[in-house]
Amino acid sequence: MKATKKEKGRMLDEFCVLTGYNRSYALRPCEGHRRRRGGAVKLLQGP
Repeated sequence: MKATKKEKGRMLDEFCVLTGYNRSYALRPCEGHRRRRGGAVKLLQGP
């Protein structure tokens, strides 16, 4: 069973209260591998 958007928001709020993190910082560990810095690598073809 998956959590609804409302339930996820409540869990995030509770996590923020317990840890003292703000919402944007608290999302980082939750996102895991989905969010990476840097753009896609552009492949260059030879001459």
